[in-house]
Amino acid sequence: MTKPGGIVALNEATWMKTPVPKDIVQYLAATFGFQGDLSILTAEYWKGLLADAGLRDTVARTYKAEALGSRREGLEDVLRVAHKVLYMYARKPAFRKLLGASLSMPKNLLDYFAYGIYVGTK
Repeated sequence: MTKPGGIVALNEATWMKTPVPKDIVQYLAATFGFQGDLSILTAEYWKGLLADAGLRDTVARTYKAEALGSRREGLEDVLRVAHKVLYMYARKPAFRKLLGASLSMPKNLLDYFAYGIYVGTK
């Protein structure tokens, strides 16, 4: 519950476009436990939820997710990440499962899957 004048802010998984191909929905359901394409909403839907909740001055911004390695990094950054990945891979079975799932990621996943920041004032 938010007091009058309070701010509500959400950081949520967001569909960038619809309809979403079944292979992407299945991949996300298997990898992260999403329950079909209704577990992730569009930015328009999120904005509507904020408005329906009585929030005003709403702001919605979406950002494309980036695949690992899609940016240019310095050698130091690459080595730091590689060290952490190897450490996690050796010690965490859940990380091994997630890493394996990322290798089977649909090629066009990042055309559909993003995250959004949604803010409104009560």
